[in-house]
Amino acid sequence: MQHTHHKAWVDRARGVRVHYVEAGNGPKVVLLIHGAPQTWWAWRHTIEPLVAAGYRVIVPDYRGAGDSSKPRDGFDKWTMAGDLHHVVHEAAGVQGPVSVVGHDLGATVALAYALRYRDDVVSLTASLTTSPTTPRRSRRTTSTATPAPSRRLGRCGVCLRSTALSTTTPASIVRRLNATESSRSRCWPPAAAPKRSRATTRR
Repeated sequence: MQHTHHKAWVDRARGVRVHYVEAGNGPKVVLLIHGAPQTWWAWRHTIEPLVAAGYRVIVPDYRGAGDSSKPRDGFDKWTMAGDLHHVVHEAAGVQGPVSVVGHDLGATVALAYALRYRDDVVSLTASLTTSPTTPRRSRRTTSTATPAPSRRLGRCGVCLRSTALSTTTPASIVRRLNATESSRSRCWPPAAAPKRSRATTRR
């Protein structure tokens, strides 16, 4: 599978550059964010199936990992999400919204990405992590066979899946992306929850 390596400046003042790999030229774009301690290489078996499914695939080493810069600070997820957004839309030149897939620690970066840049996200898929919409009881359950149910952040739009599977196969990621893209609604960003009246909140 042919792919190209790049390095993009995300903070020249602090000397921070992010290394990323790019493959495919499809009309749909997916950003893959690795876990820890990993690099883009963790997604090597996932890139080809996504390209075959019509995706342009962007796979970075987030700051502190792989061939990216390793500064002393800037490791809060909001800043790390900003790095990757710069890579996608400035360095790689993507114009429209992208699908975001995060694994392990990368899932928390992916969530920050979706929350910070809501209009630039088609769908959000997370593996081997828990999301804010996952019930506490599900967080205590560690199954190696059955994923937790899919849940949505808000009424609809970006879907978050919290799974306890030990691995995420390339085929499952392709199916997940196709499913979320086909069912996406225009009410993302999610609307604020309606306020409950005092009459309904009193017991």
